[in-house]
Amino acid sequence: MISSLVKSGTSKIAGVVTSRAHLASADGVYALNKIKLGETALDALESPNLKKLAEYISEYNSRHLGKTISLLRVLTTRYADDAVAKALVTAMGRTNTAELATKLQKQQMNGWLDSQKSFDYVMGKLKIADDWNLTMSSRSLDALDEYIKLFNVRYPLAKTDITTELANCFGGEAKFARLVAIALQVPQSRRVYVKAEKFQNALFKQWKDRNLDPMGVLVQVVNVKETKVVYASSALKNVLERYKRVAPSNVFL
Repeated sequence: MISSLVKSGTSKIAGVVTSRAHLASADGVYALNKIKLGETALDALESPNLKKLAEYISEYNSRHLGKTISLLRVLTTRYADDAVAKALVTAMGRTNTAELATKLQKQQMNGWLDSQKSFDYVMGKLKIADDWNLTMSSRSLDALDEYIKLFNVRYPLAKTDITTELANCFGGEAKFARLVAIALQVPQSRRVYVKAEKFQNALFKQWKDRNLDPMGVLVQVVNVKETKVVYASSALKNVLERYKRVAPSNVFL
């Protein structure tokens, strides 16, 4: 159990608990269930009763400084860490829940950092690795970007970026470059196009920093032999045509 509820002074919370026996033994999840915030984490975040639970937790913590509980912990215990993570991403895009969701998301991400969770773990919780097309149209990428910012502040000697982590997640740099190129050729929306363009520009910068010309990208990154260039996909050819404009060499295909 997360913690015992306070023994008195909580009856004002819409009759959540009606006896001192309950107050002495129930935990935060028990109170959550009695308040009936909803079946899903998103329901809970949008429930008008969430404020009552937050007030209860605040009162409880003021009386039990050595064993405090948090709203986030109550929610993740009730709905699971990944469900809350996904719900927070959605809630941040809605006016009535954005402020609280932003606060809770930062708490959750700092918790992941405290526990030294891997990027695979974080992206799994955000449902990023499940499907490329869904990922590109989801706000989960914004959440991952925020997590990386927190990670880089916490671990400045191990700095990373969203392009590198997504490439690792989706099969490596070559496959990621192809996926980005396809997203640019047939974008699902303006939002997807803007994201894909951002990732492609980041890839171009990485290639420039490695002093790769277009042929170098083809051979070293995509692993296409020089004699097989003619068979390259249209998406890949489009990538190389775009890269020619910024490549650090006058050597073109």
